[in-house]
Amino acid sequence: MTLPNDPSSLLVWFLALFAASALFGCCVAAVRSASHRPSLLPQQNSKVALKHGGTTYECEWVEASRRGWIARNLRSTSEIPPVSAAKSLLASFPTPKGLAVFWTKVLAVHREPMNLVVLAPPSRISLRERRTHDRVELDTSPRVRIDDAPCRAHDISRGGLAASSPIAFQPGSDVLVQTPDGRTVEGWVLDCRAQEPGMHKVRVRWVRELALDDLWEIKTALVG
Repeated sequence: MTLPNDPSSLLVWFLALFAASALFGCCVAAVRSASHRPSLLPQQNSKVALKHGGTTYECEWVEASRRGWIARNLRSTSEIPPVSAAKSLLASFPTPKGLAVFWTKVLAVHREPMNLVVLAPPSRISLRERRTHDRVELDTSPRVRIDDAPCRAHDISRGGLAASSPIAFQPGSDVLVQTPDGRTVEGWVLDCRAQEPGMHKVRVRWVRELALDDLWEIKTALVG
């Protein structure tokens, strides 16, 4: 490459080269930033569950801003006071493709006017897939154990189980389901909602889809 001899032309040439270099650097930074930015966002007003230790909190997602992820109506599902700033939590929210789970930290809590909470944007989100399967209804509500908690099963499929539980399970948490014949199946909690005083409806998705033979054997063990 031949440089121009005229000093003014040489200055213009160097300025153009510097501008091109700066533009290239900005493009690279933007690509890197986009590659690390989570593509999943909660839907407007959808519930975000937060867990710290043995306490579960709920809030409603508002928006993503420069300050972080903003949610409102922060509340505890127990009598424990709302979480304070600087605490790390396991968060989850539902999506059309499954349950999104990630670690975050509370950056700020504003009690007024809507009990707002600002969460650190997640650096990584895990997606627990939903699967659609034909369900086998269990009219007798047979007994099963979920992480040693005595529960009553309502239906079962190759993809999961629905049951009533005396304890609340954190969505996204890993559990073991034990059937009356001693079989243990690995799963994770899709959601858990209050059903009646002292009981919760929990839906579990299997880590690995059940084979038809396994489903039949479990169903037989449950109904007797």
